Amino acid sequence: TTGKIDLQLELTRYIFVQLKRLNNNGSNILVNCPTLFDGKESVIKLITGLITISDTIANALNFINKIINAMNFTPTEVFVPCAEQIGKRRDYRSLQQLLQSIRENGYTDNKLHDDIIETCVRQSGSDVEQSREQDTLIQMIKNDDTRINVYMAVGKLRAAYLIAIRLGREDKVHSIRDDAQKSGQTAVYDICKKWLENRASEQ
Repeated sequence: TTGKIDLQLELTRYIFVQLKRLNNNGSNILVNCPTLFDGKESVIKLITGLITISDTIANALNFINKIINAMNFTPTEVFVPCAEQIGKRRDYRSLQQLLQSIRENGYTDNKLHDDIIETCVRQSGSDVEQSREQDTLIQMIKNDDTRINVYMAVGKLRAAYLIAIRLGREDKVHSIRDDAQKSGQTAVYDICKKWLENRASEQ
């Protein structure tokens, strides 16, 4: 279609300008630079490449929106792989910018918002150096269950425990206790065990 050809031309020009700005031929970012006429998987790779090379997330999103509309992709299909890419680089500031740009572009679905953060944090894993930045992101997750699971995934079991007891979630406290035992977090194991014993005696 003509619309897709025009968008591809516009995109090629944009990629060229961004790579020139980076003084990079793109060989390590956009390997065999995919086009809009390749399969879905390749187009998603193109989109995650745009996030990596763009001077601002807002500029990248301008194109990503056009691609979503032209290709009839769902926001989840597009933004979750972007979050994965950002998570690999542990670039939490970029993720904050992505979330802000997504909201500003009218993507207000809470599940999408949570999925993006969860994917990024799970991909980044336990990050001691940027623990506070990672925490800030996890605290932005709106669904309590998801927040507990993400804290557990990166070994922040005390934080997971505090949410679980606030919600009275015995099942989650059991899981946190088991994780604490496996990972040698004895203080967390002890408080979980005590909470579960008190809970059992109340029933």
